Amino acid sequence: MKHETLSSVVAAVLVATVIVAACASNGESSVPATSSPATSSVTVEGTSVAPSTDAARDMDASQGRDLVLAWLNGTSPSQAEYEELFDDVFLREVPYSDFEELRGQLASEAPWVAGDILGDDVFETEFRVTSEVGGTLIVSIVIDADSDRFAGLFFASDIEFDTPTSTDAAIERLQEFGTLRLLVADAANGTCVPVVDVDSNEVMALGSAFKLYVLGAVVTAAGEGTISWETPVTIDDALDSLPSGDTQDLEPGTERTVRELAEVMISASDNTATDHLFDLVGRDAVEAVLGPMGNDAVDRNMPFLTTRELFVIKWGPDGLADRYRDAEESERRALLDGEVAVASLPAASTVDPQVPVQVEEVEWFASPQALCRALVWLSADETATEILAVNPGVRDETGQWEQILFKGGSEPGVLAVAWLTSRNDGTVQVTAGSVVNPSAPVGDIEPAQLFGYLRDNAG
Repeated sequence: MKHETLSSVVAAVLVATVIVAACASNGESSVPATSSPATSSVTVEGTSVAPSTDAARDMDASQGRDLVLAWLNGTSPSQAEYEELFDDVFLREVPYSDFEELRGQLASEAPWVAGDILGDDVFETEFRVTSEVGGTLIVSIVIDADSDRFAGLFFASDIEFDTPTSTDAAIERLQEFGTLRLLVADAANGTCVPVVDVDSNEVMALGSAFKLYVLGAVVTAAGEGTISWETPVTIDDALDSLPSGDTQDLEPGTERTVRELAEVMISASDNTATDHLFDLVGRDAVEAVLGPMGNDAVDRNMPFLTTRELFVIKWGPDGLADRYRDAEESERRALLDGEVAVASLPAASTVDPQVPVQVEEVEWFASPQALCRALVWLSADETATEILAVNPGVRDETGQWEQILFKGGSEPGVLAVAWLTSRNDGTVQVTAGSVVNPSAPVGDIEPAQLFGYLRDNAG
């Protein structure tokens, strides 16, 4: 379960919200695949004048760079300008209020100066910006060629990554963070044939990767005709959870379709969207899909928790986590129906990112082999495939994958990843695993990059 917290690097706040918050019209990630060495540079000092929003009628990546730099240096677009400049998918994922909050955080560290252009074409660009206060960020932009509007905007900390020299070296580094479970598998025939295997049949904590099973329950309900992807869901404050995601900020009574909630559940790991879908299909339906999807820890997942329930159990009333851990299944269900149901959602400030809480006892569980089976199962559904393809998690620096399906998850002490990647030559690969440390935070950035290296180089 991804719980975003403010980092010492301000750009980290942006990652979950804006990374591929909208995708290009061709279905590709909003993070450009190209990352070739810089061939030119541009320097803009101070707070340059923002280009006219008329540019939205004939926008290209160069104009997009100028706009973003102006925003970083304190020029704030009005809500009307924002809605003109960004496409509808992005606007749905990143409301103006969220954009302004994050833009303001970055603008407080102005002046930002644009530097190397790392990758560039007419409608996609990636470049560095630097501030004496805020350090260095990498900014990626995608402009939709049809609408001439921003389809993607991504800010990342420019943290140097020491690329491993081999698969073994990447595994050794991952093991420094905690207990590693890993599978890189050939899945071309619909099965999971190990290519790299580190205890891949051992059950592990999943964090938000459990949302694959909620998606599976939605796919099943849609297939049975009890719901459709366009079924409207009414936002209910009683189902609010903690971030990540923005659904908890919507006015009660607002409607979102099943498809819209599923997209943010997977691409932005939106916890409140997840719990609305969970409520729609029912706990029984989510638990029932575990077996068909190949989960190998069904008993440990009973009862299957919502994100709100997990927050209440772990960070709510004193002693509740211990009592839940020690209870039999029937007693756990009684706790969920009683004490947990009426408890207040804990404040986000109570979730200490430096302190893991019972990550090996009160969690969602599956092995890497089970995650492989789950991804293969989901990839048979066209809509689920489209949803899983929105956010690649870690960019494909090699440019080898035609399609990347992804869901990851983290909480203090847990980082889990699950990718299904494919090429036009018929290659289908699954990379799934986690690092779990019950006594220390794992962190997101370097372990995720190491898993990404294994995805792209271990097959």
